[in-house]
Amino acid sequence: MKWTCWWLATALGLLGIVGAEGQTAADKKPQILIVDEEHQALPKPGPKRSDAPPPKIYEIEPAEAIGLDFTNYELRFQSGDRKFNLMKPNRLDVLFDNGQQYKRIYSSKRQKRLELSAKTLRPVGKSPPFRGFKTGQRFMMSLGYEFPRLAKEEEGKVAPAWMGVVEVLPGPEPEPTKPKAKTSAPAQDEAPMGDF
Repeated sequence: MKWTCWWLATALGLLGIVGAEGQTAADKKPQILIVDEEHQALPKPGPKRSDAPPPKIYEIEPAEAIGLDFTNYELRFQSGDRKFNLMKPNRLDVLFDNGQQYKRIYSSKRQKRLELSAKTLRPVGKSPPFRGFKTGQRFMMSLGYEFPRLAKEEEGKVAPAWMGVVEVLPGPEPEPTKPKAKTSAPAQDEAPMGDF
């Protein structure tokens, strides 16, 4: 996991989507970050890595949840080994500048839009439960493949395919939303698998 964190620590970035004024946190749709090559923070393999322009940094307002959309982006591993690209990404990691880390396991065959929230992100190690994106925070996101765990490992090893950096701009902190009553059938406008 150290090498994954090292790659995350090398990332930089920029994108902001602002909600309409007068809406409460519960009324706002999540800010959506679009995965693209401009925000790819993983260095490309080869001797000319330093010649590449620095990646853009995503910028968001404080929020309880954000969305990550990689519908139009082909996730490919940076390895020169073709066999490596037969693996399909299945894990999203979020690593904050204070060391707190969260993960989300997903099916790359079906899911191309992911919600990042207390409902979907699980703490890694001794990180506390996720409580939203707060003013002044900076974090890295990594979409990658989690290898099956060995018997003694707490977490499987992760190979990243895409990484991006996000900065939370100053703004009003979101009010905690009240849990919605559970229904037996999802609403028609709700995306499959509970994502945005």
